[in-house]
Amino acid sequence: MRARSPSRSAFTIIELLVVISIITLLISIALPHLMRSKYESRITICLSNFHQFGNATLSYAGDNREALPRQDETFTTGVNSWDVSNRFPVEIGKYGVNDHRMWDCPVSPLMPPTVTDWTQAKAHFNSAYSHFSIVPYNWWVPRKFGAVWFPSPAADPTCEPGEWPTHVSSPGADKKPIMSDRVSQPTGQPANVLQTQGGHRWAGMLESSTVVYTDAHAERRPAQAIQRRYSGNWQNFY
Repeated sequence: MRARSPSRSAFTIIELLVVISIITLLISIALPHLMRSKYESRITICLSNFHQFGNATLSYAGDNREALPRQDETFTTGVNSWDVSNRFPVEIGKYGVNDHRMWDCPVSPLMPPTVTDWTQAKAHFNSAYSHFSIVPYNWWVPRKFGAVWFPSPAADPTCEPGEWPTHVSSPGADKKPIMSDRVSQPTGQPANVLQTQGGHRWAGMLESSTVVYTDAHAERRPAQAIQRRYSGNWQNFY
């Protein structure tokens, strides 16, 4: 009688290496898609946050004779679009944007991870200068600090013509953003969207930013549509 050969119960080294190679290949294919999906989900959160800001602005305007939030001050600032009155976060926060996560882009966060609630966020906005706040967004509603009105197209000929809206009823208010992601570039350089900081970046390149209008409509603006709109002591883009 022929002896029965023992059954195999383990992989050979070659088979194991083949399996590992296949798994590695699958991971290398899937990982970029997973990272891109995570990136896109963060942009969706950003759009939702901007929509909430739009709703808060509409509610604020409804209580203030259609005026958009601006809170004039007597102090001068760096006159960038992200320089606002200390009262601005407090006042608009009363209308529902009082979660610290709504005040920072999840794609390009500007607040430190130690900020974990709304009180800490307001303190962080004031931490650089006690007499005004620096928020993580470009706020395009003109306001007055000292003798200076800003942002104002009159201060920079590269801006699109006409004023940014001050009221819901301002002409063309539904066509000009009231807020955008903080996309910026140091002054003293030719305006170049590829050299900006902030916004939605993929592989180190600016892909888009979020804007919101007075009708609370938020949209994603592609990089090729983003331009310098104003210069304070930084160049400000949307």
